[in-house]
Amino acid sequence: MKTYVYNLLVALLVFYLKNNVKGGGDPMKYADMRGLDDLSNLNDEQVKDILGLNIAGAKERLEKLFHIIDKNKDKIVTEDELNIWSNYVKNEVFLKQVQVEMKQIDSDKDGYISLPELNEAFSQNLDAKEVEKHADGLLKRFQIVDKDKDNKLNINEVGLLIDPMKDEELKELEINEILDHHDVNKDGKISIDEFKQTRTDDPNAKKDDEVALDDFNFFDTNKDGFIDKDEIIKVYFDPSHETGSINLNEIKDSIFEGKPITYELWNEKALKLAVTSLTDYGDIIRYPEDFKLDIGKNVVIPSSRGKMGEEDDLDQEDTGADDKDDDVADSEEKGQTTDEL
Repeated sequence: MKTYVYNLLVALLVFYLKNNVKGGGDPMKYADMRGLDDLSNLNDEQVKDILGLNIAGAKERLEKLFHIIDKNKDKIVTEDELNIWSNYVKNEVFLKQVQVEMKQIDSDKDGYISLPELNEAFSQNLDAKEVEKHADGLLKRFQIVDKDKDNKLNINEVGLLIDPMKDEELKELEINEILDHHDVNKDGKISIDEFKQTRTDDPNAKKDDEVALDDFNFFDTNKDGFIDKDEIIKVYFDPSHETGSINLNEIKDSIFEGKPITYELWNEKALKLAVTSLTDYGDIIRYPEDFKLDIGKNVVIPSSRGKMGEEDDLDQEDTGADDKDDDVADSEEKGQTTDEL
């Protein structure tokens, strides 16, 4: 599955939250597993380097995972069961993402994010001119998601900032500001020329290049030469681009070749499944406790062992419980990013 991060003028806050918060912990923990695709041709040591488990251990966890996904225990995983599992994974990944960002932005550690804290976090990687330019947009978003009007954001309200699709008012603001920025002649749609003209504020960037055309075509889903409001909603707020989304076609067609997903076939394909979207690219196998799954303990992969102490200290301070890591980095953005709309 290809995912896209949109560095829009109006979505700069969302882009910042998803990509630029400086998280503590281990950078290897949620490493990019996509390029591996298939572990079935690797030996025991190679698999252990990737998953922190040998082949037998990885297969054991995947077997246990089958029984969790197979809700009716008939030893066949159906499309409905895959959809239920996909929703569970998305929710868990999203929750951890929000927790990490709350932890980083909440400087006074009172469990809430104030507007000054949000402004401070937002301005870390921007110059004063950029901060001033986006101040009104940031305030609008803060006011929209502050549902109880107490001038601070709880974890659920921060979640709305990160995923505007979860709030109609915020979604409408995002869409209208996209059009306002790119629709130069104000006819309610964005032409290719308008897109090239407004796609970046960098005066040295090329306005007419193949990347711009590729990006435009990605949003122009009906291929009429314009991007309208419906297409922005369809692409920008497409649930399949959400963090943790499972590519069902990849699982059903590429892995299982369209055959029923039986217990026997699942076990046969175990190492082909190990680092697909179904396991959040290996994270569920390596860190099942983070997903509240009883299939084993979180592992320490060899290349990350030296950094675990600092991460554990951070978690113990915030939770005092069993969760070892909240760092999700960009689990959803493990793919490519484009020069955005």
